[in-house]
Amino acid sequence: MKHSLLLLLITAPLLICSCSSDDEKYGDMEPMEWVASGNITTEEGYFVVEPEAATVHFTCKNYTAPWITQVQYSTGTIITKDDEAHRLQTDWFDANMTGNKLTVAFEKNNTDTERVVSFVVTAGDIFTTLPIKQKQRIMPIDKK
Repeated sequence: MKHSLLLLLITAPLLICSCSSDDEKYGDMEPMEWVASGNITTEEGYFVVEPEAATVHFTCKNYTAPWITQVQYSTGTIITKDDEAHRLQTDWFDANMTGNKLTVAFEKNNTDTERVVSFVVTAGDIFTTLPIKQKQRIMPIDKK
């Protein structure tokens, strides 16, 4: 009898603690909410910056410390490692993730082609993609 009572006293708290609500589902996280600021507009599913050098900011409103997991751009894909998940540089952009803010500094686009970069950002089980276009330089009209 003492053993049964002792077993009940040990297992009862475990059973109570292991119960969870049926409303909670594994991986059921709310989508990331981002606010863009700086000289940036939106167009056809992209954030758009002008060809001039520019710095833009993206602030995540509902997660405190997301990080960059992947960057896709015209000349390749970067899959980040833990030590580089907050800072990435190429010859035409510099991205820095601090807390819940992603800052991207673009060099001037002197080419005749628009540049496209997509940042894949995560906060654990939730991911989002921030696609950005930098417009190509505007060619002067030759007046003859």
